[in-house]
Amino acid sequence: MMSVEEVTELLTSLEGPSIPDRRITCLRSVEESRKWWGADYSQLYLAREHDTQQEAAYHVKYPRHTGPGLPSVVCELVCARIGRHLFSRPLCPPFAVAEPLHGTRKRGFASKHLVGYRTERLSYIEDLNVQAIHTIDPALLARIIVFHFWLVGFGAELLIAENGGDAFSIDHGFFLDWRNKHLPVDLYAMLLAEVEKNEIDQALAELEHVEEQRIVEQFAGIPAEWREGENLGYLACNTLQRRASIRENVTRVRGT
Repeated sequence: MMSVEEVTELLTSLEGPSIPDRRITCLRSVEESRKWWGADYSQLYLAREHDTQQEAAYHVKYPRHTGPGLPSVVCELVCARIGRHLFSRPLCPPFAVAEPLHGTRKRGFASKHLVGYRTERLSYIEDLNVQAIHTIDPALLARIIVFHFWLVGFGAELLIAENGGDAFSIDHGFFLDWRNKHLPVDLYAMLLAEVEKNEIDQALAELEHVEEQRIVEQFAGIPAEWREGENLGYLACNTLQRRASIRENVTRVRGT
């Protein structure tokens, strides 16, 4: 396993991940901004994609309120990169880095708005819509579960296709916090019971075979104004170390 020094040296040499982030410019908001306990929700914007020059709707979060820990936009970007690029099937919606709004300097994280999907929050077992979970392709659900175990999917949500089969993981602002956050074990034990052991084993094997350099590069090229002194080399190294224990953690929860 790569050391912190090796990881940091690799990140220093990289301008960004091998698959560049899409860039967008927000044209106008299409809904009122909401707030909860002083923290901003993402806001829906009509935006222009730089690569396609097409207009599309994106949910954009700007780093106005970062709190005492890692800025949520960093977690969102790293997790979206991992979910889109490191598994055989995309686990997160298309995403982009949003250029600063007029009169501001900070860029934002943007997740593409998808029509025909409903939201399911993974917080409390008593609120879980099991019927909606049943509609997700088990192989895809297994990969999302492993993704959440690996990156500590605290406060996650799912986008589930209304016609069944497809799903995406969203709302990753509280991921990557191994010190202070924990998965709701009872809820994930129920999710694990919805998929066969061989599906989970295949998802775990897929993660275990990802090259370390591909994982580390997902932490490269984070906008400088988001980092606020966070040691991304240390964070990336922790991500590698946590991967080594995921099979054991999944097996333990599955057996509870």
